[in-house]
Amino acid sequence: MGICYSTTCLDCKVDSPIDWSGLFGAPSLSAERVATGRYEILPFGYLYAPFVALGIRPYELEAFEGFLRGHEGHRLCQWSDADSEIPTELASILASREGAVGSVRRELEEAQRLRAASVANGTYVFGGYVIRCPACAVDLRCPESECLLARQRSPLTAAAIAFYLTFASQFDPEDTSRPPFHVDCAAGFVDDLEAFLKVHGAHGVEAWVEPGAA
Repeated sequence: MGICYSTTCLDCKVDSPIDWSGLFGAPSLSAERVATGRYEILPFGYLYAPFVALGIRPYELEAFEGFLRGHEGHRLCQWSDADSEIPTELASILASREGAVGSVRRELEEAQRLRAASVANGTYVFGGYVIRCPACAVDLRCPESECLLARQRSPLTAAAIAFYLTFASQFDPEDTSRPPFHVDCAAGFVDDLEAFLKVHGAHGVEAWVEPGAA
């Protein structure tokens, strides 16, 4: 199991959904390519929006986006269980909950329960993202499965494709220490997706989440 990252609202004294995978963006919905936050990294809003435009919406990142929207304008502090030091106010909040370890365990169990419920009601599915060019009869399939927001087969708009390609042209794996989900640089899918859209984006491509795909 990897490092656990979370974000605590210092005003409300509550945490974002727990994520064991790594770090994906500073806790901000800003669309600007400007490093920010405690770790001086690019904002979540900037990194995630291009994938939302294509319909690639993992459960964990949707939950984190919901947390950020619910606490917009509040004081948010990002932290991990590998930090050697954390701000005093955050330390006090965590200590009041039987310490950080107990807090993390409870939050993780709750996140897992909510995800299971979302899969059970069909809002999310375990599957893979697929993009297809009907004109050329070729498709690109993500090599991994993920808990993704369900998406039926439907066209991608020209605006969404252009938005993603602009982002991809500037993307650097160093922008985030965590693959945003299975389609990121770890599997090479960001590059593959960019190449596919450059060739087929003007042909009327379609995309969907295929349950059980891998």
